[in-house]
Amino acid sequence: MSRRRDSYPLRKCIGCGESKLQSELLRISVNSDNKLSLESKKTVGRGFYLCKCRDCFDKAVKKKAFNRVCKRLVAKEEINAIKEVVEQYVQKEQ
Repeated sequence: MSRRRDSYPLRKCIGCGESKLQSELLRISVNSDNKLSLESKKTVGRGFYLCKCRDCFDKAVKKKAFNRVCKRLVAKEEINAIKEVVEQYVQKEQ
């Protein structure tokens, strides 16, 4: 028995605000040490999602979404690490 498309989990991107399939988004979590983790979907901690494109990353930075969802001031080094991962996905798609 196969799953219907509408039964897959949807998550909202913090950049564009669109709901998309969880598999289409990059999951970022805040671990117990209050550090951002980009490891995998199985990471423990408060998680949020971001589209794998530059536009959504730029929108999230502009509206300070990382600070809001992490409930703290996110360091530039952490934001740059996220940017590098997004850039890798963009390069793979080209």
